[in-house]
Amino acid sequence: MDEDLINHVLDIENDPIKTSKSLILKFKKFKKIKKKNEIETENLLSEMSNDVEYLLKGLK
Repeated sequence: MDEDLINHVLDIENDPIKTSKSLILKFKKFKKIKKKNEIETENLLSEMSNDVEYLLKGLK
């Protein structure tokens, strides 16, 4: 994995606002690809689920 990508992911995991923005971008991408690529769609859904779980933990 690229070091910049790792740092980006770590930043997102530590910041609810960045996580929210990331989730919105993933959802927009999901809407575009959902019919084209099943594997990528499943991966995006998994990432979105993880983002939502993280955000919900922050609300408790």
